[in-house]
Amino acid sequence: MLTKQEMFELAWNGLRAQGWKLSLDSDGSCRYKSPDGYRCAWGHVDPEGTDHPEAEGKGVLGLAGDNIGIAAKLNPFDLSFASRLQAAHDDAGPRSGLAARPDMEANLRALAAEHGLEVPE
Repeated sequence: MLTKQEMFELAWNGLRAQGWKLSLDSDGSCRYKSPDGYRCAWGHVDPEGTDHPEAEGKGVLGLAGDNIGIAAKLNPFDLSFASRLQAAHDDAGPRSGLAARPDMEANLRALAAEHGLEVPE
């Protein structure tokens, strides 16, 4: 199973590679994987689980409850962290347009500090 550090690194590296952009559908709603190929934080951690046909529209806790992907195998503490990791993406500013969200990086740095995680360089 993935550690918090490993989950964080997957999300960080994926979000950084896509320029800290939100993963949005054409109507502005967050998606695990948007039509243009961007992923949200949890979409980078668990691409197979979030590509499941029943995954979209469910939060990380919903995925766990429906036994979908990695979320279903996490203990309650790691599941809480996974949910907060996703929120660092979701709470990164207004959902209009595809502009980069510098507050996403700040949100992730704050989460890393809170959990004693290293931020990849």
